[in-house]
Amino acid sequence: MIPLWNGAEVIEACIRAIYQQSGPALGEVIVVDNASSDGGAALVTASFPQARLLAQPVNLGFAGGVNAGMAAARHDLFVLVNQDCLVEPGWLDALIAGLDADDGYGIAGCTILNADGSVNHAGATLDLPLAYGRHLTEPGADTPRPA
Repeated sequence: MIPLWNGAEVIEACIRAIYQQSGPALGEVIVVDNASSDGGAALVTASFPQARLLAQPVNLGFAGGVNAGMAAARHDLFVLVNQDCLVEPGWLDALIAGLDADDGYGIAGCTILNADGSVNHAGATLDLPLAYGRHLTEPGADTPRPA
């Protein structure tokens, strides 16, 4: 699922990278347009007719768009991708394999790199009871660690 707001210049590359995933993990691609004014929604419809576009009449914000997409999804597993992300081949299968490794896992994340190759995000912890997320800065993205 991809929340979209005025991302016409990046959304096509994002969706194209998602559709280049192989394997059985790829289900439906949902793009939730938050009342964009730059033609991004029309670009998605024209370039990717197989994707589901959920055009919102008003900007619901990031969380509202994500919630609208989750409510409309036809599967039990959701993958959230920002409109400016370019996923690498094999990314989705690896993410699913990580979740399938233990029935106790309910959420997974991946390493996110900035355009210059530096690490933007390499995981997080959720502290209970509020599930407040804390982004991990160490160890580095290329350092294995237990999940």
